[in-house]
Amino acid sequence: MALTLRRQRKRRAAHERGYATGPRDVREHGDMKLRPANGKVRVTYLEMTARPVDPAPSAPPGVVQRRIARADLDEYRALYRRVGDPWQWVARRTLEAAELRAILEHPRYELWFAEADGAPIGFAELDRQAPPDVEIRYFGLVEEWIGRGAGRWLLRAMIDRAWAPAETERVWLHTCELDHPGALRFYQRGGFVPYGQGIEDYVDPDAVSLW
Repeated sequence: MALTLRRQRKRRAAHERGYATGPRDVREHGDMKLRPANGKVRVTYLEMTARPVDPAPSAPPGVVQRRIARADLDEYRALYRRVGDPWQWVARRTLEAAELRAILEHPRYELWFAEADGAPIGFAELDRQAPPDVEIRYFGLVEEWIGRGAGRWLLRAMIDRAWAPAETERVWLHTCELDHPGALRFYQRGGFVPYGQGIEDYVDPDAVSLW
């Protein structure tokens, strides 16, 4: 029973952080090995405290955004894997269907897909559960669409969406050293300002119970 409770706490902690990291093997990006040796990962927190006033970028041809009111969990998980596997996202992979659906269908939570010619190429999630703050909880594109303008367009679309209610006073997100090497610069170019750093436990999925 004690072991089961410890495993449940690990799963809950990973969910509350919004991500967990660490595949079985050591992944490399160029000359940089991205699996932390000390079981910790550095996280950078960024915020935006005023609505942007510059013109929003246009969507690439054939690319649209679509809000998903009731997700097909198999489709969501497949997209989550396509977007997140290169960056060691595993938290949503460890959730049971009821847990995942409760998150995605909370009345103050929004799931958005970016689609090209009807096929999903990325997704973003807005968490409005702690007003007047809005968190961009997840954000990412499949690798073949990185660098083609869709990310800049989708980020701004989510920023504008986050600021839409009059109650919003701050939009924030976080990134970590396991994300795309350009992620921090990308968010800063999008108008976010770093306001803090922290150290999170590196969660090895092999240590998280899937049963």
